[in-house]
Amino acid sequence: MFPNVTINHPSPHFGLVLDCADPDRLAEFWAAALGYVNVGAAGVYVALYPREGNGPKLLLHAESLELTLPDKSRKTFSAPLPDKIKGFDG
Repeated sequence: MFPNVTINHPSPHFGLVLDCADPDRLAEFWAAALGYVNVGAAGVYVALYPREGNGPKLLLHAESLELTLPDKSRKTFSAPLPDKIKGFDG
């Protein structure tokens, strides 16, 4: 998947996939912050492996992060409030 990558240390057999808008930019940040190595990109993925073999492998996945707004056609209901609520002196 990632050409010309040789990792000479054991690494966990699990990893995390993180969706993001700009995986190349975030790879630079996370590699420095976590002490990981950017082992390259393949398609919409950038792979980060732990430099010392401690920690999960990370795949940063290019994903559109547009938010979907809730449907505005929802119905709202209201109930009349009692004049006095038991136990409330107000």
